Amino acid sequence: MGQPARPVVGDTRPLPQDLLRQALWDGSKWRIEVRSPGAAALRLHFSGFHVGNGHVTITGSQSAAGPITRDGLLSDGDFWSPLLAGDTVIVEYEPAPEAAGEFPFRIPEVGHFYATPLRKDRERALVACHVDLTTHPAWLTPASSVALMLFETTDMGIPYWTVCTGTLLADTNRTGRPLFLTAHHCIKTDEEARTLETYWNFQNTVPSTLDYYSGNFGNWVPASLATTLPKVTGAAILKTTSESEGDGTLLLLAASPPAASPPAGALFASWNTRELPVAAATGTVHHPDGSFKRITLGQRAANDPGTNVEGKFRPSDYYYKISELVGLTEGGSSGAALLTNDFLVSGVLSYGPEVSCSDPNRLGIYGRFTHFLPRIQSVLNFASPGPCMAEITAVNQQIASSGGGGTFNISAPPGCYWAVASDYNHISVAPNAGSGPMNGVTFTVAPNTDSLVPTSARAGTFSVISEERRVVHLMQKGTDGNIAYADVPLTHLFAQEINFLKGYNVQAYGCSLPSGFCPEDTTTRGQMAEFIIRALYGDNFTATGTPYFTDVAATHPAFRFIQKMKDLRITDGCTLTTYCPDDSVTRGQMAAFLIRAVQARNGLDSRAPFSIMQAPYFTDTPPSNIFFSYIQEMKELGITSGCTASAYCVNDPNTRGQIAVFLTRGLFALKENR
Repeated sequence: MGQPARPVVGDTRPLPQDLLRQALWDGSKWRIEVRSPGAAALRLHFSGFHVGNGHVTITGSQSAAGPITRDGLLSDGDFWSPLLAGDTVIVEYEPAPEAAGEFPFRIPEVGHFYATPLRKDRERALVACHVDLTTHPAWLTPASSVALMLFETTDMGIPYWTVCTGTLLADTNRTGRPLFLTAHHCIKTDEEARTLETYWNFQNTVPSTLDYYSGNFGNWVPASLATTLPKVTGAAILKTTSESEGDGTLLLLAASPPAASPPAGALFASWNTRELPVAAATGTVHHPDGSFKRITLGQRAANDPGTNVEGKFRPSDYYYKISELVGLTEGGSSGAALLTNDFLVSGVLSYGPEVSCSDPNRLGIYGRFTHFLPRIQSVLNFASPGPCMAEITAVNQQIASSGGGGTFNISAPPGCYWAVASDYNHISVAPNAGSGPMNGVTFTVAPNTDSLVPTSARAGTFSVISEERRVVHLMQKGTDGNIAYADVPLTHLFAQEINFLKGYNVQAYGCSLPSGFCPEDTTTRGQMAEFIIRALYGDNFTATGTPYFTDVAATHPAFRFIQKMKDLRITDGCTLTTYCPDDSVTRGQMAAFLIRAVQARNGLDSRAPFSIMQAPYFTDTPPSNIFFSYIQEMKELGITSGCTASAYCVNDPNTRGQIAVFLTRGLFALKENR
């Protein structure tokens, strides 16, 4: 496994399926010993935990978790135990008098934690950059909102344990709900959230024993985390948004058992509803590589076109760049809150500098809180009537190669926060954030010209974000003047999209004209499969060789593409055994295919859930329609405006030209690594 950017502090190991059969009965309780040689500490994964009036006690060789009663830490009975110091854990189960003979839980695996994290050698040289929190006493109180996060994630399908940083976030009514802000790239799934354990007050009090950078860190997990620090075990995701849109996750820390809440005295941080001015002073309290709290002081740098981070483009409109003037952030610092000098949350750390600590130009990249706030404002107790939705007058349109732009209006309830962001660096929008109604929001598209070479058409989008997202697609012409297909003149309504796809070799069989695209022909289900898979992978993919469908033989021109559609679960076929490759694909079917493909493009399961507005956008597509959720999502992502002002025409067929537009908007303008 290649080493991830975050430190690796442990791995997950399976336990024997017959583990509980080895338990010993002493007349009142069952006792089982779990040992993982060489571990500095352990966590046990419980599933199906429903002990009724019984209880379970977990004791490590150097620490104890106390009794876990009733239905455990999470109501569905699936959770990880608190961290326990040592390489051995003893589980004792005292059943209720009425309990049956079977164990009412399973322990399928154990988290095995190392004495010191696995780290890159480069990071040992960066200790001189770190600044202890205690050297800036004014930050000690706001720093009490910050906790070290320990959780399980995966790299290339292999589970491991790592660390990030998070911050308690206040709601508007100061209810004390344990809302916890971190980065999406730290916690992005409920499975990761339920493994989370947060540790509080982990600060530099005894450097010789707590700082593993010195080489004397010793058994850092049991000494500092498992036994002495307040902690909260378990969490649930409330809202999250991907790296391409600001990299934020809001969690609710588990509140059961009652003792598992943030410790007394922990501050709930307030937040900033305004954009951070250029050169504004900032501070970040964080846990670099899982070490104790450090502080980084800096200031906002000027905007630039954006940043490529680990192969993914971070648009500048979703991120702040912060010049790190004092201190340095590292892997475990991810998710830390960017604070203003009056200690208001303004961002979330997404990525830090890959530089030496002597470099005066080191930059931290933070997702803008003003762009995450619209997504979480309902969680923060906003009292605006009805859904906090920002509707816009901007529409999808073509832009001349020389550039252009325009203005649009936003209608939103008073007090409803929204953000506007360009998703590509050739499109700019202003203002970037606001609340309530606003007229005259501007967008500008840079020229698509080059004095040396002809340019091709290019796609782009900008978004208006409230509780949901509204996407506007801008297809800009190039200067090459090429006619990609004999039957698609430059004056054709869909010429730019068709020419754009030609550049990516996205085509499909079935056009009778050898040099043509046949834009007016109806698209079949087989052709749709080829269009989608070529848009996702080009020709570089593998698919199951054994036919899934009785009506799609290996000799069919769409065979490989249909097989891949089935592999990705983009399609189930038209019946249990057939695909109907020669049937026309309807607009409803197309919506399902395309949104599932967008999910796959973004690295998700094609059937992963997504949120939609429940009020129908189109009069002919009620919630009872099988394609309702996909058509709603198509509307929200700006992929379709319907066939009329009020209808979607769910059962109508699609032409190949229309499919080109849908593919360009869905699989190129919305792809994750834009």
